[in-house]
Amino acid sequence: MSLAGRDKANMNAVALACPRQATVRGDKAPRPLAERLTDWKYVAARLVRRYLVPNRMLSLLPGYAVSQNEIEPCAIVDKYLDYLNRLKINLSGARILEIGMGATNSTGYELAARAPISYWLGYDPFSSFNRSLDRRILNIVADRRGLEPGVIAKRTKRLDRLDDLSPGSVDVILSHCVLEHVRRPEELFNALAGLLISGGKMIHAVDYRDHYFRYPFHFLKFSDKTWRRWLDPGDLPRHRLFNHVDIINGLGLNVEIIETRLDPDNFFRVEPWVRPVFKRGTPEDAAEWAVLAVTTGLTPER
Repeated sequence: MSLAGRDKANMNAVALACPRQATVRGDKAPRPLAERLTDWKYVAARLVRRYLVPNRMLSLLPGYAVSQNEIEPCAIVDKYLDYLNRLKINLSGARILEIGMGATNSTGYELAARAPISYWLGYDPFSSFNRSLDRRILNIVADRRGLEPGVIAKRTKRLDRLDDLSPGSVDVILSHCVLEHVRRPEELFNALAGLLISGGKMIHAVDYRDHYFRYPFHFLKFSDKTWRRWLDPGDLPRHRLFNHVDIINGLGLNVEIIETRLDPDNFFRVEPWVRPVFKRGTPEDAAEWAVLAVTTGLTPER
């Protein structure tokens, strides 16, 4: 499903409410002094992030956020259950795979405690497992739900490799704030699609903002060469919503955008200097958040 064909009336309403700034010529647009100062603040913060601050100390930097997975899984699982309910997906006996869940299995514990799933599998090749924190969160979830920790834990498993799973062995795949960090999403979509049953669903909640959240769209101002050489923290390839939709469609998968959140005020503040590759002249250029429901086929087998 293309972005252009989705909810045109709403798109036009957003466009009228948030008119674009006067036409300018890309990078040659004059920058007000305040904008230049903001750029310097942003660049300084990005250089500090890249060269001086390790991931474990990110919480000390203003404007950055700690992974929700390491604090409290309820908010993420609330979203998952809401998306699944909207899509009318029956979780009874469902086999769930979550990718990129972070240093703990917290969302798996919360899902296993609240939904009648068969089991939850987690895969995150980039986060080291924090066993002590994981144990503490498991006990918190168990206590809150009135269950024994072992009852919850036996329906969850952390995977070392996706290759350990057989084709068609998963009913639902979930991710929260993961796709924006994947440099080659077409490879990931292909791999995940092969694990789903026919008609199975992937639900990807994607945060399209710069993860230095004080400046949500500043990272779109820089050339690929400058971004990669100096500013990229290593895991922010700057994919936009239309990039992901194009890739999914190109793989022959079906995609439905079930939620979109726009931030036109912040986007149009920097839009004259946003690189052309990051915009298509639609309200979705200002997307800061979207939820993509991807289907492998038309008729579920389960």
